[in-house]
Amino acid sequence: MFARNSVCAFSTERVGLTSAGLLDALLDPAVKLGTAAPVTDPLGDYTWQMFKRADALKPGSAAVLEKKARPLIGSPSQPPGGQDLVATALNDRTVDVFLAYCSGRSRLEGRVAGLTVVALPAALAVGPEYGLALLTAARPQAAALMLFILSPAGQRALAKQGFTPIGLPAP
Repeated sequence: MFARNSVCAFSTERVGLTSAGLLDALLDPAVKLGTAAPVTDPLGDYTWQMFKRADALKPGSAAVLEKKARPLIGSPSQPPGGQDLVATALNDRTVDVFLAYCSGRSRLEGRVAGLTVVALPAALAVGPEYGLALLTAARPQAAALMLFILSPAGQRALAKQGFTPIGLPAP
């Protein structure tokens, strides 16, 4: 494993999300929730996993969240004119909160007015872990890439993109 990613809640300042109040906000009937589609997109699978964790904290939560979730990614609809579906939905208030990988922040910055990104509380946290392997017949460039990814410089580059590196030395 060389890095992790996490699901975060993307919203705008008008919603006023906090990590501590996130589940209550998501369960609020007035809050419109955008997601990726489960099965067709791994992000959707992680999101539904988070819904199950929410159910352990507040029974019935998973059913409420699944019902109100509006899949924007991994669904048959395509962005009009190459627009970013998530940015468009947050800007035009089609959704109030969108659950996505924390590493997606840089894609939305500058596209969503008043963008806020809130980490899921530990009890709800979900996301992928990324690994790599070097094949025995790999070209020398593959080994160099692997060593860079695992190096402090490579791990810092991943951190700048919103991933959680696992190999940074202590300060």
